[in-house]
This record gives sequence, C-alpha cells and structure tokens, in this order.
Amino acid sequence: ILLAAAIFDLIGLTRSTPLIPFASLLCLAIFYFVLRVQETAHDPLTGLYNRQAFFDDEKTLGPSVNAIASIDLNGLKRTNDTLGHSAGDAALKDVADAIFAAKSKTCYAYRVGGDEFVILFTKTTEEETLSMVHAFKETLAKKGHSVSLGLAFRSPGESPAALLKRSDEAMYAEKSAFYRDSPFDRRLEK
Repeated sequence: ILLAAAIFDLIGLTRSTPLIPFASLLCLAIFYFVLRVQETAHDPLTGLYNRQAFFDDEKTLGPSVNAIASIDLNGLKRTNDTLGHSAGDAALKDVADAIFAAKSKTCYAYRVGGDEFVILFTKTTEEETLSMVHAFKETLAKKGHSVSLGLAFRSPGESPAALLKRSDEAMYAEKSAFYRDSPFDRRLEK
C-alpha cells in the first residue's frame, strides 16, 4: 500500500503538496531497504534462510532450540560433473522443497553452504521432530536423492553451539558410511 501510494504521489496521480514528494521518496527508500534486508537473509537458489541468517537466529532462538539437524546432499559433485550444474541446482532445490514440505512452523531451515543445510527445531517434541525428518528423507528418496543427516536432541544445559557440533558429527558419521558403502567416493575423485 505504501509503495502504491508513493508511486501515485511521485507521478502526480494525487494532490500534491511540497511534502508529498519527499514522503513518497522516503516510503520508496524504506520499502527498498525492507526488500534488501529480506533478500540478504535468504538463499536465492533455494529460498531457505542463508548462513548469515542462521548465525543470527542461532543467537536469538538459542534458548528455544530443542533439536538440530545437519544435512548434506550425497553425490552433488558427481551430479554436477556428470549431468551439469543445472542438475545440481535442481537437486539443491529438491532438498529445499522437501524441507519446506516436512517442517512445521516452529522449525527454521537454512542453506549454510554449497550442499549443506541446517534445521533448527523449536517447540517440537522428539516424536514430531523424528516424524518431520522421516518425511523429509522419504520425499527426497522419491525424487532419487540421498542425504546424510545428523540429528541431535538438546541435553539440559547444552549450548546451541554444542548441539550443532553433535548434529554435525552425526551427519559426518552418516556421510562416511554412505561413501564407504558407495562405489563412488567423491573424496577420492580428482
């Protein structure tokens, strides 16, 4: 509404006084600033929150986080190398879509690196969290993708950083098992 009013004022569709053009420009500047702030908090490819938003939210949501999932897409390098980067981008979007489909309103999802994702669970029971993780992995499997996922539930007095470390460790253990059992180990490919 503010944007429309500012545009109408600037092009002279409403009665103007000397203050109207200034107010219109101010409204446009505020609107632009809000859009830029929102843009800088989201990953442009997936629509998830980005790494900076994760660090900000980790601080502000910290006390209410009861579980963290660390996620890494398996085989992205191979997909990019054999099918092209557009196929890799599609796989990343599939991960984000599966996260959006599975998560509740009390979860916050981030793309924190190339093929790395984090979900902060707040105000969810262990059963709800496990159900969301299962739904997420099932949706991805139907699309032909595999992820390594580490899930850690918060212990009393545990900091968000320690919880993240545990979820990362669990994810890396699952990633190692995936590549140990896979004929393609990207860590050995040159």
